[in-house]
Amino acid sequence: MLTRLARERSWHMNDDSGDERGEVVMQDASVTTARRLIRLLRRTGALERDPAGIELRRILGTPTVREATHLVIERALHAEHPLCREIVQRCDVQNRPTDVVAVELGLALRSMFRYRRRAIDAVAAELHRTLVGDGARSRGVGRAAQLTLLGNFLLSLYSSAGNAAALQAFSEAVAVDPRWTDAYVGLSLAHVKSVVNLYRRPFEAYARAATAAKHALQLNPRSAGANAAAGIVALRRGADAVVARRYINLAMALDASDPAAVQALGELALSEGNAEAAEAAALHGLALEPSSMARRCRFLMLASLRGNFGHVIEECTTLLESDPALSVFRMHLVDALIGDGRPAEALSAAGAPETIQDPYLLGSVVAAHAALNDVAEARRVADILDAMPCATYNRAQVRALVADVDGALATLGRAVAEDPRCRGLAAVDPSFAALERMPTFQGMIAAS
Repeated sequence: MLTRLARERSWHMNDDSGDERGEVVMQDASVTTARRLIRLLRRTGALERDPAGIELRRILGTPTVREATHLVIERALHAEHPLCREIVQRCDVQNRPTDVVAVELGLALRSMFRYRRRAIDAVAAELHRTLVGDGARSRGVGRAAQLTLLGNFLLSLYSSAGNAAALQAFSEAVAVDPRWTDAYVGLSLAHVKSVVNLYRRPFEAYARAATAAKHALQLNPRSAGANAAAGIVALRRGADAVVARRYINLAMALDASDPAAVQALGELALSEGNAEAAEAAALHGLALEPSSMARRCRFLMLASLRGNFGHVIEECTTLLESDPALSVFRMHLVDALIGDGRPAEALSAAGAPETIQDPYLLGSVVAAHAALNDVAEARRVADILDAMPCATYNRAQVRALVADVDGALATLGRAVAEDPRCRGLAAVDPSFAALERMPTFQGMIAAS
């Protein structure tokens, strides 16, 4: 629904995943790392501090991470089509718009994306062989570094299975090397996200996140990621905004290109009711990681919140044409259609409620029926959602949409008690429009 934290990507993994599955996941993690290292070629400072890049430099024996990255790219693309190398250079290294590059090379967008994916896959395969393949293991590549790479990839999936596996990977990493700062940063952020993905109790999850962030800061007070994690946790726990702002400002000063720092800056802006600044931060994050589903989803969520429905509808429609299984984009599409005054189209885009497994998408279906004044059907869908695990705040949204005033207020009260930032979300959430003039609701969102 419109103001919930966007789920960044839908992903399902079997609980009995074995070694072969783990190897596939690690290869996919290499794709994420390959994209990041290529992107960082235009930001030397951040590239030279990248943990995977540092390990790559050590293995290859190059003077700098930049040279190590160029060597991997050269090895990977020497046998590929010349367009692969040219597209990576123009789109990823030079950060030029994909549509402009496509025109310059005389390619249809679909063809260009195919060449680009082929190039990234080739670089990822070479990176995988270098960092985590049999040769790398024989050279003693740190297990903590491998587990942290895996955890970051799993966390980016923003699903229940992915979040649970990420928590395990980061926990193993800190057990293997208790001084690996980035593993503690990942562990902190994984605990934060478990509130939405694993429906963990916020008080307990944020306490664990705070402990991991504290360890990261103790190991490296100058880590942008550690300061960003500490700032995010401070916001989530309802701490003094001055404390959160101090951590986040330091994170940005240390590395304004660090994705966690930019995310923290956006969360700070949103907590202060500045949706415009939050959207600007999300756009910055997307510019830093143009291939990231996570950054794109966060930007779409904030664009909807700011009323930029046309852009969200157009982008989500295009993305769903390429992959209809991306339910997170279907959720954003439905929300944007509702916001644009087209609830009937939203229901058509969502599909039959009985076939939907995502509680957040079901919440959007409830909102669409409520927009059509079909309270009976909204309540029927709400009953389906009630049987699913879901965050307390989203249950409060649904109660409000089906005109259950007492239930909405009670549930929202629990959500605010669990997670103080829900106060700011509720203040701008159209789901609670019917409660805006009620003293209980006003007192709830105004409390400090």
